[in-house]
Amino acid sequence: KLLARVAPDRIHHELELIFSHKKSDLALQLLQSSGLMAVIFPGLPEFNFHPSPAHAAEGTLNSAAALVLREAGFKDDDLARTLDDRRFSNEEKRAVRTLLSLLPGLRRYDALDVPRRKRALRRAPVGEILYFALRAGLPAAALRALEEDARAWSQEDLRPAVPLDGQDLLRAGWKPGPLIGRALEHIEDLALEGRVRTPAEAWQALAAHADFEGQPGGL
Repeated sequence: KLLARVAPDRIHHELELIFSHKKSDLALQLLQSSGLMAVIFPGLPEFNFHPSPAHAAEGTLNSAAALVLREAGFKDDDLARTLDDRRFSNEEKRAVRTLLSLLPGLRRYDALDVPRRKRALRRAPVGEILYFALRAGLPAAALRALEEDARAWSQEDLRPAVPLDGQDLLRAGWKPGPLIGRALEHIEDLALEGRVRTPAEAWQALAAHADFEGQPGGL
């Protein structure tokens, strides 16, 4: 009853402070055991909390909220209303939705190829992804692969320079259409794998691919 008298902006601010603290795991447990979690996020059932190892990344409001809302199983409309009621900014709402949308792929992360792994890790800050994943009960193999990649790859590894773009293909004589999109995705896949670094290598890769046989090459 007392919490109902607290301004939503104040609740938002306090949650931000709690979840950015190094002991945010304990905060989640206390909020749930006290019943406050269900008051702050109505409709949230009691869930099995997965505390993280000591080395895990510290949380943020976005990653902690994504973890909590995942357990509630909110539909899109309910999720949007809950975030609005808690005074989440548009940027924060996008971040929470992004983390929630990543979960199916994270659950099978160890089965993904390198380009898909890197695309997943660049959709949100790696620390937020780790915080969310480490507490979401991922399969051990997926979690181990995710932690290894997060340690091994820099931001440059996740966003390598792609040596060709759509204008390059159009200038070479390619016709506008979906084939250009597929070609650029193929080149980006190779760049993410470290197999293509220069325009010449990219043109050679396209020439060697059966889907792009007969298309003009670069100079």
